[in-house]
Amino acid sequence: MRMTFCLRNAAAKQETAIAGYVHWTTAAGYHQWKLATGLRVHPEQWNQKRRRPKRGVIGESLINTRLGEIETRVQRIFVELEVAGLECTPAAVRERYQVAAGRKAPTKAPDFFDIYEQFIDNNATFSAGTRKIHHSALRALRAFAKTSNVSLTFDRLDVVMWERFIRHLITVRKITNVSAWAIAKSIKAFVAAAYDQGLHGNETHRRVTRGRLLPQTESSDQEYLTPEELARVEAHDMNGEARLLRVRDLFTFLAHTGLRYSDSQQIEPYHRDGDTLKFTTGKNRKTVAVPLDKVARQILDRYEGRLPRISNQKANTYLAEVLAAAKIEQPVQIVRFRGTERVERTERKCDVVGMHGAKRTYITLSLLRGVSLEALAKVTGNTPATLRVYDVRTSQDAIQEIRETWEG
Repeated sequence: MRMTFCLRNAAAKQETAIAGYVHWTTAAGYHQWKLATGLRVHPEQWNQKRRRPKRGVIGESLINTRLGEIETRVQRIFVELEVAGLECTPAAVRERYQVAAGRKAPTKAPDFFDIYEQFIDNNATFSAGTRKIHHSALRALRAFAKTSNVSLTFDRLDVVMWERFIRHLITVRKITNVSAWAIAKSIKAFVAAAYDQGLHGNETHRRVTRGRLLPQTESSDQEYLTPEELARVEAHDMNGEARLLRVRDLFTFLAHTGLRYSDSQQIEPYHRDGDTLKFTTGKNRKTVAVPLDKVARQILDRYEGRLPRISNQKANTYLAEVLAAAKIEQPVQIVRFRGTERVERTERKCDVVGMHGAKRTYITLSLLRGVSLEALAKVTGNTPATLRVYDVRTSQDAIQEIRETWEG
């Protein structure tokens, strides 16, 4: 970097402004920036060779001091940009100079929450559902920071801070362990991505696990249908009500294929290849081939290869009516934990099973019929470890399986 000072108009008959010229070269090429010094001098009092006022003129010392300060300020800017590993673009140099000269407020650096928001909004791989989950996690973090009066940064996210956050979710927001871990898992994914991008060097997120943050508890869910219950749903005519018939068919199709609800809303006729569906999943972008049994083929034929389109919220509302019509109304106990506190409630099964229960049904019934986790992983796009979460076979199922194996 080189800096020189020149008169704006060397032929002027009166005082003229002194301008500063900054010259430098980057990989992008040669740059020159002209800046105003705010100083003036008569051309007759200017030494063109020294680029300074002539010795002995009134104000020489003050002008030289001010020009020296400007040159030092500019030199410091180039050093700061270089140390920070930033490119010395004209825009970056100008902005920093204006801030240093007090002409512009410094640009606010993005804080932890700003970076998280950018992570959510700019991630092209996120589905709408994933984006919604992350926004919910971001709101929970903001509430924690405000309630606990802490300034969150990547470096402050040590194990103690993670534990404080989980305790806040359980004791202040009164949510269950399952929900608390879902929020923490989303935040962990963001922090890990920021670490990979070099935004921080805190590796604590690698040690953050559910077992470390939450007590080991179990929950018994009935969010799936038995073979007999599924058969009752398939056989019920729903009194000819179109909206219920569409939801019945959609749930049945998912229970016979294991598709995610979001993927079912993207299926088009060209995805079908005989008795197989071939498509790329929306959540993890895996290409899968899903076998279609007789029931699934009939439903797909009924809708000419394009399943009914309906929002997940409405589908869940209508599904409760579908299951009630099929008499899936037995009481089930729902067990959740809030920390170590056991929270129980009793609900009708028709009010508990949602559209996601169709996938649970498919995986559970497939496992009961002897399908391996590895085979299920190939057709669902999930990993075997993830599929174990969906495996809600009861102890009685396990007892019966072992008895049949040993007794023949």
